Amino acid sequence: MSYRKPSTSLESSSKTTFLSSKELLASWGPEIDEVVSQVSDLECWVSGSLEWSLSCHRYFGDSLEEVRRTRRISLAEKVA
Repeated sequence: MSYRKPSTSLESSSKTTFLSSKELLASWGPEIDEVVSQVSDLECWVSGSLEWSLSCHRYFGDSLEEVRRTRRISLAEKVA
């Protein structure tokens, strides 16, 4: 099943901030640049984690399709 999530302004602004900040990273030579390239790994990890949590019922149960559609969740009441 293919799913294309709608873009939200928060998602869009976060993505823009991340990508523009990534462009500002200076080059300190090949050895250090290799370490800095791990930023790309973090980028993939964050987006992969989000995609995974929106592709299973573990976190949202029967509300999964509504969460995908609206990007809103209902919080449970506090248990005493």
